[in-house]
Amino acid sequence: MPARGTDMDVWASPPLDLLLEIFGSLSSTDVVRCAGVCKPWRRAIIGNAASCLRPRPDRFLPDLLLGFFNSDGRWRQRPPGPFASALSVSAAAAHYAYEAACSFAAYTSGILSSRDGLLLLEGKEGDDLCLCNPMTGARTFIAAAAFKPDAYVLVSGYDLSPSDDPAVRIVAAEAEHIDTDVTIRYQLFSPTSGAAAGTGAWGPVMRSPVFKGLMMTRMYRCGEVISRGAVHWLAVSTADIMYTCTLAVDVRTGRTCRTELPEPCRIHCFDGPLLLATCRDGCLSVLRVVWDWSPGVQVWVLAGGDQWMLQQTIDVENFIWMKEAVGPRSGCILVEVKGQELLVDIESGSSRLLRDLDPKDDLNGGGWRFPYEMDWSTYLSKLKQF
Repeated sequence: MPARGTDMDVWASPPLDLLLEIFGSLSSTDVVRCAGVCKPWRRAIIGNAASCLRPRPDRFLPDLLLGFFNSDGRWRQRPPGPFASALSVSAAAAHYAYEAACSFAAYTSGILSSRDGLLLLEGKEGDDLCLCNPMTGARTFIAAAAFKPDAYVLVSGYDLSPSDDPAVRIVAAEAEHIDTDVTIRYQLFSPTSGAAAGTGAWGPVMRSPVFKGLMMTRMYRCGEVISRGAVHWLAVSTADIMYTCTLAVDVRTGRTCRTELPEPCRIHCFDGPLLLATCRDGCLSVLRVVWDWSPGVQVWVLAGGDQWMLQQTIDVENFIWMKEAVGPRSGCILVEVKGQELLVDIESGSSRLLRDLDPKDDLNGGGWRFPYEMDWSTYLSKLKQF
């Protein structure tokens, strides 16, 4: 007969393998909550964040967003979130780690892409790339693509969920216009199995079929969104300059595809910003500004096939403009209102002040805005011990 209390002791401190199996089946939010239960659980989560615990596509985590990098390297920190005090590093430290890790002065062309704690930089000669993690200081150098692309896009293992492969891939893409039609020239950088991040090789240069009556207007830095392993860009019709569809490159298959936009989002490209995003389960979404009696942002979600549904309309008081910066893990967009920049959560509709705008600011200074979101495993590993 087992001693009294034995069963309770087992559940109070279960074997590590059992703990990790349980944590691995939980949502991201629940894993963070479990880290606050007791010291053994917290040590198990911190010590195995990178190797065993993977993010779950259950919801956005706004606190993964640390801030924004301008393409010239300037840093804008976001307001601290509820988990900020649990981190062993501050958000501002990302900027200093970034400068030290990347030797930014040697990369005058600036940032090309940002994804899950990683930045991709272009060498000033244009013949090499630098993949770095500002939070850890890790960096590696990669040869540039075989042609000069309009855009480089980082694709992490999280984008290929439910794959357990954490390796990073890179898409180089260029729109080639032929009279009133367009084709996409692209090349995929694939990792070497079992090797460190950034180790791999470029595949062959490929071309999509010709897409009739279209032209690309958004194939540039920060102009894309990744949904279920496919990199999407907005395309407009050459006949009336209306947003019509997205064109995409699927990283897993190497194929290209076209997805029609919902009818209300087929607007003239000068009628206001239209941004691509994803919903919390990774489905393709479109954010459209509406200028009715109460200006705001409509969130359209692809429900299946070419069927779209209006998920919600976010009211933003004193709305002026929606910036081209969407956090794929945090679910946050950058919005300009009268005299301020706000972070808006596209799932809850809540907003938070990022900064007050100075009238002397050059609002377009620094070019594109790159959301810098901490990698989920790094987020867990940076939790303070107690």
